[in-house]
Amino acid sequence: MNIPFFTDYLMLSNPLSIGIIAVFVLVLIGIYVLQRKGTSFGNLVIIGTIAGAVLGIAVQIIAGFLMIHPKWFTSRKVQSGSLS
Repeated sequence: MNIPFFTDYLMLSNPLSIGIIAVFVLVLIGIYVLQRKGTSFGNLVIIGTIAGAVLGIAVQIIAGFLMIHPKWFTSRKVQSGSLS
C-alpha cells in the first residue's frame, strides 16, 4: 500500500492503522445499535468510556508506549506536594 494519498495525507503507512480504525468504527456502530435498542444515556456513556479506555490502552500497547515510557506505570513517591 504505497499510495501517496494514504501515506502522506491520511498517514496510513501501516495496515495495523487501518485495523485500529476499523475496530474504532465497530465500537461506534455497537454504541449506535445499543442506543437504537433503548439503552439509557447513562449506560451508553459508561459503555463508551470503558470501550474508549480499552481501545486507547490497546493502541498504546501496540504502539510501544509502555516500552518508551516505563516510568509512567511505576509508583512514584510524593513528598511535600511535589512529584519526584
